[in-house]
Amino acid sequence: MDTRFPFVDWFRNASPYINAHRGRTFVILIEGEAMASGRGEQLIQDLALLHTLGVRLVVVFGIRPQVHEALTAAGVEPTRVDGRWVADRAVMAHVEQVAAHQRLWLEARLSLGLPSTPLHGVELSVISGNLVTAKPLGVREGVDFDHSGEVRRVRASAIEGLLEKGSLVLLPPLGFSSTGEVFDLDASEVAQHAAVALKADKLILLGESEGLEDEQGALLRQLSPFEAEPRLQQAAPGSELARHLSAACTAAREGVARTHLLSWRNHDALLGELFTRDGVGTMITQHRYEQLRPATLNDVAGLLELLEPLERRGMLVARSRERLERTKLMITW
Repeated sequence: MDTRFPFVDWFRNASPYINAHRGRTFVILIEGEAMASGRGEQLIQDLALLHTLGVRLVVVFGIRPQVHEALTAAGVEPTRVDGRWVADRAVMAHVEQVAAHQRLWLEARLSLGLPSTPLHGVELSVISGNLVTAKPLGVREGVDFDHSGEVRRVRASAIEGLLEKGSLVLLPPLGFSSTGEVFDLDASEVAQHAAVALKADKLILLGESEGLEDEQGALLRQLSPFEAEPRLQQAAPGSELARHLSAACTAAREGVARTHLLSWRNHDALLGELFTRDGVGTMITQHRYEQLRPATLNDVAGLLELLEPLERRGMLVARSRERLERTKLMITW
């Protein structure tokens, strides 16, 4: 009788990625549309799983649709310029209220420890605060953007300290000035600056689109920032595509090893991108997807773990640790 379970083979195949991601820093942007559509619960479960696997997480959340709904209900029509609204006093009151509500909701869900939930038995500390400083956009093309701002600095050392203690860091699309003012920021810009400041291993942008497509509609798995730049120039100013491509290309050029464009509509997108060879979205990187390097002694334990199932099934000749340590190997990363 065949007693094999399909997930066991998947788990074995995922083991190299589990090992590779442990201790790494990922900055993940979740756009407000994901929460508004009810996808927040599933994404939080995936974040909790990544945390239990040892990934250091910084989560940035967007609030654009929620603020738009609040403004509409209040009868407030903001001035828009190139996709950004002018955050005057009336608009800013709703931005602050929505951001606080969304942050509290996320903290509550990440604290859920019921036996029937993925967070059962997991003590996950979620920390937010004045971790992003901002400056005003100022007057542009004759328009005073008031409290619409841009990132001045991300307090990387403070965030690193929180990550070292095992906390998940939550960043709202808000920034604070040295004069005590609060500024409305673009969430993708916050994510980009956080990833660069932290020298993150990955910047993951969860939006509407599955990724970038070629002329035939086929998904493009990998591009360099240079190859993605023409698509950024063609994108509508202020659109999600423009914001995400700008963040991804800038982060890749400034040292973030991998940036990923994924769709929150795909329930398997986050884990599928991280724990399968080909992924499910578009990756923008300065480096080749696969590179060869000589194996080191630190790789031996991982190689033994990868080889053991194949040796048990008779597909490979068994090798001892000593033999592997003496063998000149090349590994893919």
